[in-house]
Parts: sequence; C-alpha cells; structure tokens
Amino acid sequence: MAAKNQCISCGAEAEYSFRALEVQTLPLREMTGERKVQALGRFTESAVCRDCARKQLSDKLNIARTVRRDVLIYGGILLAGILVAFIFLERVRVIGLVGFAAIVCGGLGIYQAFGNAIRHKKEAEALPEAEALAEAAWEVFLKKAPAKSGESDLTYIPINRKTLAMKNGDLMIAYDLVPELAIKAWDLIHDSKPKKPEALPEKQV
Repeated sequence: MAAKNQCISCGAEAEYSFRALEVQTLPLREMTGERKVQALGRFTESAVCRDCARKQLSDKLNIARTVRRDVLIYGGILLAGILVAFIFLERVRVIGLVGFAAIVCGGLGIYQAFGNAIRHKKEAEALPEAEALAEAAWEVFLKKAPAKSGESDLTYIPINRKTLAMKNGDLMIAYDLVPELAIKAWDLIHDSKPKKPEALPEKQV
C-alpha cells in the first residue's frame, strides 16, 4: 500500500485518511450446505486524494458508466442463452432449457445492476458534497485494497463515528459478520480509538 499521506490509487498527496479493521472470510462447502469461517485481521491505514474521490463520485452519478461492466457480463450470458435455446431447444431439450435459464440469469443480472446503480446515485445525490466525496474516497480505498489473503476474502470495517456508534448487532448486519466475531470487532474498534491524554496533576501549593 501507499504511504499514509499518499493516495492509495494514484500516489498523490492525500486528503482523506482511513483506519480500518480487516475481516478474513473463508467460505466452506459442506454436506449440510455452505458456511463461512471468519477471523479478524490487522488494522490498516490508508488514504485517498480529492481528485480520485471526485472521479469515483462522478462515475457513481453516471449510471451508464456504473453498469457498463455488469451489462457486458450479463449481456454476454443473456445472448449465449438465447443462442443455446434457439439451437438446442428442439434437438436436445435439456440443453435448450439451460439456455432459457441463462436468459433469465442474464436478464435478472442486468435488471439488478441498473437497480443498484440508480439506488447508489440517489443516495449520493441526497448527501452534502463533502459527505458524498468522503464516501467516494472510501469506495476508492475498497477498490484498491487487497481483496484476498490466501484463500480467504478480505473485507474492511472503517473506524469512524458511524461504526463507533454501532452496536454489535448493527456491525454484524452491516459487515456480514458471524455473531461472535461482531462482538470481537466491536471491542477491537473501540479499543483502537485514539485516547485523550491524561490531565496532569495539579501542582500542590
């Protein structure tokens, strides 16, 4: 990662700084279904410059830019499904039905991508510019921060006024934590707060 005062994205002098707690999640497939094993990682510090935050915010407000990647992926699935269904529905019905499943999957993916993009745009537009830029800066950090540690997925809990005001259950829901880890995370992020210096004892006369 870049130095604390350098933007994680471009290396320029940063304006937004972050301290976050890593969460490592390892998904396990078992006979009874899928479960996840989670562990807390280290604290990490990083920063983002105003230009990168502004570009991220501009991209979020542009729905076409936001959905472009998802439309390409799900559009490809949709077209492949149409092709498979057209070719195989009469010849090999099972394969033709797989094509129809791909059509549904692609269509739902595109619909969801547009729905999320519209919702995120509305949320950003409802915020004061300073808040919207700060959130965009955090999104830049999430894009550039490591997403894997070995086989585990990495996510991050920011340490800020919002998360410090959360209860265990709020943290569990907001950051998809298992209950016991939410308790540990709550304890850790509160212990990580900068402590006020102790007052000097008054001089005795």
